[in-house]
Amino acid sequence: EHPAVYTAGKRTQPEDRPTDVTQPRGKQDWRPDPHAIWYHRTTGIWQPVWLERVPPLHIAALAWTPDLPAGTVTMDLSLSRPPASPVEVTVAMRLDDEVLAQIGVRVAEQTARHTVHLPAAANGQDLDRLTWSPERPTLIDVDVQVTDRDRVVDVVASYVGLRSAGCADGRFLLNGV
Repeated sequence: EHPAVYTAGKRTQPEDRPTDVTQPRGKQDWRPDPHAIWYHRTTGIWQPVWLERVPPLHIAALAWTPDLPAGTVTMDLSLSRPPASPVEVTVAMRLDDEVLAQIGVRVAEQTARHTVHLPAAANGQDLDRLTWSPERPTLIDVDVQVTDRDRVVDVVASYVGLRSAGCADGRFLLNGV
């Protein structure tokens, strides 16, 4: 059942009229059966969707690149705009309740790259419990916080899987194996 929609003070029910060619469709089709495409028509939202209020200065993009042999993870951060003055970015990485790393860096540009060292992954002894694999899909929780003039302006919860991928002797290697 669709939620009610209020338009100009009146309550209406949204409609998906398959034969209305004026309704935007995306990859949907007006015909009930496939004709020039191999998939059947579908309707509705098929991915999670949310609306979130963010301040003018916020984290716009975040990417992680693990380096398993070095025991590090590189963070690529993009802010929504260049900060007026440098901001503090705090990164905390955890596995369950164990803090693996916590760092703070000053960021003065719209984009920043910083390498986070994970002491538990550096010597290779703890790699079995930290690495991601299909048999053991361990994910490291990451909280990233932006502070501007002693005021927290944005917090993002993320995660990263520690793994390596490569090829050797015509074989695909995951985590060196």
